[in-house]
Amino acid sequence: MAVAAIFISLLALIIATYDTYAKRKHYSLSSRPLLNLNKESDSSGKVILYELVNKGLGSAIIKKIVIICGNETYENPSSSQFYEIIKTSGFKFANTTIDALYSGVGIVSGEKIQIICLAEISNIKKSIDDIYKPFNHITLNINYESIYEEKFKLIENLGEPEQLNKLPPTNRKFNN
Repeated sequence: MAVAAIFISLLALIIATYDTYAKRKHYSLSSRPLLNLNKESDSSGKVILYELVNKGLGSAIIKKIVIICGNETYENPSSSQFYEIIKTSGFKFANTTIDALYSGVGIVSGEKIQIICLAEISNIKKSIDDIYKPFNHITLNINYESIYEEKFKLIENLGEPEQLNKLPPTNRKFNN
């Protein structure tokens, strides 16, 4: 009789442990962030807008921003550094708005943060590929975490135009 009681107790402990694990995994998956970089241009190609959007269900906490421009790497750049990086692209613009991202910033589900807004001077009509071509050598890497401290990384080339059938950007979980 004592053996049966011990067996039932152990079984209850195993079930309770598994149930806790399953619930934690469920909560983790149901509150996972998914950062995406939206790139938009007006039909004339005179305005380029880059927005960081959280398309996941949970909040994203930015841990590190790295911009790679050619052979140079900038970690957590300020707005003025970001502006200088954009100037190296050779893009001729009249009005520029650049908002740097900072580590520690939280982005809730559905929130959009405008990073870059450029308005071009020239009156030359361009194709969608030509609009983004000056930014081909600029890559944006964003390391971020969920509220459960799961680590993710978004890697985007600023020169790639978004297309309707394009697969989602590289947005993968990584372990340190």
